[in-house]
Amino acid sequence: MIPKIPLGFAIHVALLTTASLSPIASNAGPLHDAALNGETERLADLIDGGAAVDEPDSMGTPFYLALFAQQLEAAGFLLESGANPNAVGALGSTVLLAVLAGDPELLRLILIAGGDPNQIEGPMPLITAAAQGRSDLVDVLLAHSAKIDAVDGSQRTALHRAAEKGDLDTIARLLEAGADPLALTDIGKPPIHYAALHGHSDVVNLLKRAGWKPRPVENIESLIETASATQGKAEYDGICLRCHPIERDRYYIGPEMAGSFGRPIGGIDDFSYSPVMAAAEGQWDIDSLNQFIAQPMEFLPGTTMDTPGIAEPKRRADIVAYLASISN
Repeated sequence: MIPKIPLGFAIHVALLTTASLSPIASNAGPLHDAALNGETERLADLIDGGAAVDEPDSMGTPFYLALFAQQLEAAGFLLESGANPNAVGALGSTVLLAVLAGDPELLRLILIAGGDPNQIEGPMPLITAAAQGRSDLVDVLLAHSAKIDAVDGSQRTALHRAAEKGDLDTIARLLEAGADPLALTDIGKPPIHYAALHGHSDVVNLLKRAGWKPRPVENIESLIETASATQGKAEYDGICLRCHPIERDRYYIGPEMAGSFGRPIGGIDDFSYSPVMAAAEGQWDIDSLNQFIAQPMEFLPGTTMDTPGIAEPKRRADIVAYLASISN
């Protein structure tokens, strides 16, 4: 029996293409119709009669459409008949399509036939398999030289997506293959941040054991004496004020910052902090503020303040000086 297209696969269809996948809308020829319908004998007759196995169509080759329809016998026949294992269609590569279909044996056959697990058309197969928490698919891809450090448009790696999903088996396989627990997205999110944000404490512990730790932050103690609270206010108003009011405000996202310097982290009793902020120890001082402003998602993985932080030490020193001035 041909399995139904999984819900996750259908979601990818909706996200990745707005075109209709019906053979009528795609002007499919007889070979494509036979592939979509799983008519293996008809495929054989057409190919014996001279039809090109990789006959092009706007939605993909016959092999590609057989994969989409999960007509696995037809797909296997076309592959044995010389179909291009690296065909690209509306959803990306055939390798990606096999991952979305969730069939490790089909994926293995495509890769053995020469399918490239690192084709850039559409989402990367390894990242997609990790996002699904499919360690079996990850194993197959890694065994056929899938790039462990491949990234998506936001610079997320497979390890980022597996940490978000919370699947320990997948994460363990990626780490064994050399995945970097220190890898950052385009706005500074490490894999451990995704794990903590979604409450996967076992993954958080695994990533720490694998070597995750926050990057060193340049100390600003020597800059505080000459820091400008006035300039810090300008920085604060331009970056922080949109979420953090100075005094309590009816319309705010983050806690008010008057009195923050010297206050316990997560120390406002009636504010609804993120779980990691509420559980954090210590207080806001020069060092903790400096680290948090520099790289919030490394100082406190799982914080809902998912901003990239401020790299320049002087700008951080000015902001800290301003926060100190409104905390007296």
